[in-house]
Amino acid sequence: MIKKIVMIMMLMLNIISFSKEVPHTYIYDNPEKAITTAETLKKKPNGAEMNISVTKVKSEKIDGYINNGKIYIPLNEELKNNNIFITTKGKKTRTRRSLKNINNSNTVNFEKTNGKLAINYTPSDFYINVLGENNTLKKIYKANLLSSIGNLSGHRVYNYSMNLEIDDRYDGAWIEKIGRSGAYATYGTVTNQGLKFINGSYVLSQSLGDEKYNIFPKVTPDLGSNSESNLIYVGEIYINNQKVYQAPPYNPKKQYINGYKYDLVASYQNGQATLGDLIVQVASKSNGRELLVKLNKNPTSDLAVNIKVNGISGRSYTNQGTSGATFIDYYTVENNIRLNFKSIIRTFIGSSTLTFNENYNKTFVSFNADNNGSSLGVENSVPGLNFGTSGAGIAFLQQGDILEVNGARVTIGASGNLGETQGSIGTLGYKYKAENGKLRLALTNWGVLEPSRTFEVKVLKGGAEAVKHTFTIQAPKRVEGTSRVKFVETYPNTQFVAFNGVSLNSPTALSLENSVTGVTLESSTRAGLVTMQQGDILEINGVQNQIGASGTLGEKNIYLGSLALNYMVEGGKLRIRPISWGIQEPQREATVRIIRGTNEISKQVISIQAPKKVEGNSRLTLREYYSINDYIAFNGVSLDNPLSLDLENNLRDVTLESSTGVGIITMLQGDILDINGVQNQIGVSGNLGEKETTIDTLRFAYKVEAGKLRVKVLDWGVLEPRRDIRIKVKRGTNEISIHTLNIKSPTKVEGDTSLKFDNTYQIRSSLRFNAINLDSFIGKLTMNNQTGVTLESTNGSGIPFMNQGDKIYVSDNFTARRNRRAVFADNYYEIGASGTLAKQNIKLTNGEVGVQVEGGKLNLALNNWTVNKNVNVRVQIVRGTNQIMDHTFTLKAPDAPFNVISQGVLDFGTIIAGAKNRTAETDVKIEMIKDVTDIQFKLNTDSPELYNKNGTTLRARNLQALVRQQANRRYLVKIQGKLDVPENQELGEYSGSLVLEMKIK
Repeated sequence: MIKKIVMIMMLMLNIISFSKEVPHTYIYDNPEKAITTAETLKKKPNGAEMNISVTKVKSEKIDGYINNGKIYIPLNEELKNNNIFITTKGKKTRTRRSLKNINNSNTVNFEKTNGKLAINYTPSDFYINVLGENNTLKKIYKANLLSSIGNLSGHRVYNYSMNLEIDDRYDGAWIEKIGRSGAYATYGTVTNQGLKFINGSYVLSQSLGDEKYNIFPKVTPDLGSNSESNLIYVGEIYINNQKVYQAPPYNPKKQYINGYKYDLVASYQNGQATLGDLIVQVASKSNGRELLVKLNKNPTSDLAVNIKVNGISGRSYTNQGTSGATFIDYYTVENNIRLNFKSIIRTFIGSSTLTFNENYNKTFVSFNADNNGSSLGVENSVPGLNFGTSGAGIAFLQQGDILEVNGARVTIGASGNLGETQGSIGTLGYKYKAENGKLRLALTNWGVLEPSRTFEVKVLKGGAEAVKHTFTIQAPKRVEGTSRVKFVETYPNTQFVAFNGVSLNSPTALSLENSVTGVTLESSTRAGLVTMQQGDILEINGVQNQIGASGTLGEKNIYLGSLALNYMVEGGKLRIRPISWGIQEPQREATVRIIRGTNEISKQVISIQAPKKVEGNSRLTLREYYSINDYIAFNGVSLDNPLSLDLENNLRDVTLESSTGVGIITMLQGDILDINGVQNQIGVSGNLGEKETTIDTLRFAYKVEAGKLRVKVLDWGVLEPRRDIRIKVKRGTNEISIHTLNIKSPTKVEGDTSLKFDNTYQIRSSLRFNAINLDSFIGKLTMNNQTGVTLESTNGSGIPFMNQGDKIYVSDNFTARRNRRAVFADNYYEIGASGTLAKQNIKLTNGEVGVQVEGGKLNLALNNWTVNKNVNVRVQIVRGTNQIMDHTFTLKAPDAPFNVISQGVLDFGTIIAGAKNRTAETDVKIEMIKDVTDIQFKLNTDSPELYNKNGTTLRARNLQALVRQQANRRYLVKIQGKLDVPENQELGEYSGSLVLEMKIK
């Protein structure tokens, strides 16, 4: 007994250690639990020890069937390739059996044949023990006989396959029957589109005739009758090798076959398998006779579903050899059903309308996606969007799909994503992208009064058009217009011009809401400015301001070039007023934008013509012949046709040398004329009486006749510089004309010269002075060399060239200089042709000088003088009405050792022509400065000549000097003479000179 046990242990463990005594070891086997080991160890003193290692092996079920008195089990790889032995257990030892009890009576004979394990029939449970390496126990199978009723005729395998088309219309319901004629499937209780039989093998549904076919063979809870065939009891169901059903264990209260419940599919309706993102389920129809299958959703690519149903089938028939007795032939069945679903891309056709208003903020519209053709929807809240749709929506976008928007194609990337892509239709700009298979669309820009735009969105899957969706886009309304506002010079710049406001829904043209003097809306095209609301942004030439409550904005200022513009908003409407502008201000543009949210809803380009203001500069030169009695008449110009300044009269020596810019505006009644800050209002018919003003040493008068300015220069200083007369004309509150008249007065020079005469000077010899040109460089006085004369000093200017008609005044009246225009009409000489004047002897207080002009140049001679006194000579030249020169000479006579106390004039009085022996007498009193030893007096001639102004001579005769000493140093010289006047003598005043010569010792 011990020896036999040891042999079995060697087969199982392969490693045994012997000791002096082998322990009692028992192994119990319960088919429902793992192997366990119990030990009783009795050890002799100092005996051998044995260690036993046991591997627990849990039994597994294996299906088999009975046929013709034998049990057949299909060979798997383990049964085919390993050593086995088969054991049984009796009814009493059903729960466990010890290996030590194995003997010839409980082992079973078997053979391997034709891929099956053939076992002599045994009514009791049996176990197939599989041995591994070294004959260790590797696995234990417990036979699961599928039927113990009657004789099984064998094992049958049935293979079915169907090729089906499936599209998005499949709604996830149970699939029951397939139409073989190509009609659509019936699934659930509703006939619907989405599933179509193409070809394949199938099981005929007799109840439906030849029209439709079951997917599975029928199943039944009983053996049926001879009127039924292909009945099946289900034991296991697999979907793509995933077991989804196992028949429940024995329960004596129900009908079982060989210890297992073979029941309806309805008992395992929740059996399912997961294939990728799909769930495949099987169940039975409510009548318990047909299997059904369903997918949880439409597959988006081709799908193969392999369903295996294992069970028992039977066929009833009448045995003709046994008097019509009914027999049932049972056999195990493996039904393999392959369903090949070809995913059909069906075109989803739909249309949607997206209407955006001005509150749209250019965010993406997020559309939903649906593979079942449901309507398109918007998943996010988009301000300003009104959405409408009909027909099917857009399927989920997958990697590799082609998205076509308005003809432009892009390929969808991983995870159904696509980066932002730009597009446009006309003036409508848009962008789109895809996120997780869903389309997003946004507008980027749009035109003025953008019309409704339509474009198609297509999706191509595998080259087939899966989606065709028409979008109609109405962009937010945006209006735009242009206008021209003209302000003329009568505009009061304190008053705002009010524009109307228009609505986006029915925009009208820009117009004025108030009437302002001098303001005209000359043109307006398209739409005006939208009425503004709180929160809107008003932008003028880039400067932004936010509109406040009730659509108001306080007064602001902006410069458009040199045009200063104030603006404000009242009741949502714009008001403007120009407050200042430049000279000949060009037309300026104010680009007015209204932004609501992020969108520009209104744009108006307002061309502003400010009141006209002109400016000019002129250069006026007056020369010496200009007459101070004549007004210079200037033209008048208009604001609409501004011309240069011009002269309306032709005056001598008045030249308008240049004129730039615009002349002086023709003045109207009420205008203000401002000349160098002095203002006068223009009267009726544009007239203003004579006014007089000065600019430093320049004195002038002005007046206005018929709106035109007249100016005359009255007086000016020596070498008067050019003067600016600033002429402004204001109309209302606006300055409309500015003109700077740069005026050059006639040239007037002034100077003084001191000449020293010594005893070598020849009395009555002329000094010849050089002349200066008033139109060119004006220098100091110079003269030719003259014996006995020295130019001690000279200041100011020299003597100008004298022209025919000039007047030369000679006097010794120096106080007259205080009056700059003082001349003495009774003491001037007019210059003759070629600038000549015969010598004129002119008596002065302290002597007599001779004045002569040759070639326009002054000659001056000292004829006589009072000893030891200077002879002062003032020479003035007048040209026309203007004094052009005032020069003073100081003639210093030779020094003498005496003084003349008094000197008379030998005056013959008034004489009648033909008179004879007219006598005259005068005294000369002389006082010597120091004592002298001898003194003699003598006249240089006893018959001196006398001259009139025409140069005619008359000679005196018998002049003599009688001398008498009155005191130590004082002498009286009495001069006497006679004069005869011929009867034919030219009338006039005659004068001459006489020299009293003195010899002193």
